[in-house]
Amino acid sequence: MTEIESYVVQAFRNAQNDLLSQSTGSRIHTWHVSDFVSPCLRKTWYSKTQPRRPMSDKTRSVLYNGLIVHEYSKLSHFHEVTFCYDIIQEKSYTPQQVQSLKYEETRNIITGTLDDLVNFNFNLLFSILFDNDYKLT
Repeated sequence: MTEIESYVVQAFRNAQNDLLSQSTGSRIHTWHVSDFVSPCLRKTWYSKTQPRRPMSDKTRSVLYNGLIVHEYSKLSHFHEVTFCYDIIQEKSYTPQQVQSLKYEETRNIITGTLDDLVNFNFNLLFSILFDNDYKLT
């Protein structure tokens, strides 16, 4: 790689890192819906029990592109809304409330994000953009 190629590639990686750190810098310390819908439950176990590995270029690229697709695919006013729910106490929380709780108090809380809530002919529809299939349901 030439010097200018290296410079441009590094500048782009820095731009990706900047955007990712602003948007996904920290997650709420709860269970996430993705922990339960992943086809591999070992992923959940290792993500909760092992130190986080440095992000690969491929992972950074996928997350960066996904972030842009979600940001610019707003289908309604209710876009990227985060919900938190304690499955034992049957109580909902805002993300801000969960972040103020002690770590031990969050063990029964599941967090998920709604891509869009769309009003169509007076019916509310949940919309989820599937990154692999590019299907909207």
